Amino acid sequence: MVDRLKKEGRQRELRIWFEPVSIEKSLAALDSHSRLDGITYISPNSDEMNAICKASKGPVGSPSIHLWEKQCNHLRNLGVETGMK
Repeated sequence: MVDRLKKEGRQRELRIWFEPVSIEKSLAALDSHSRLDGITYISPNSDEMNAICKASKGPVGSPSIHLWEKQCNHLRNLGVETGMK
């Protein structure tokens, strides 16, 4: 379902906001290459963020603002297009 949503968003040039709601659903956002292309915004909590980062070989650890910033940059490198630079 998530892949279909991302595909439709790309085809129709729509912005997609993904709210994971669980660790399992956060991992469903990753494609077969551990990418998040097609998702514009994502709002994981710290457990979901760690799960996404762990599955995509990104930074994981105990919550801190420094780690969160690294993880957000990692998600942008995976294709999330937040518009933030």
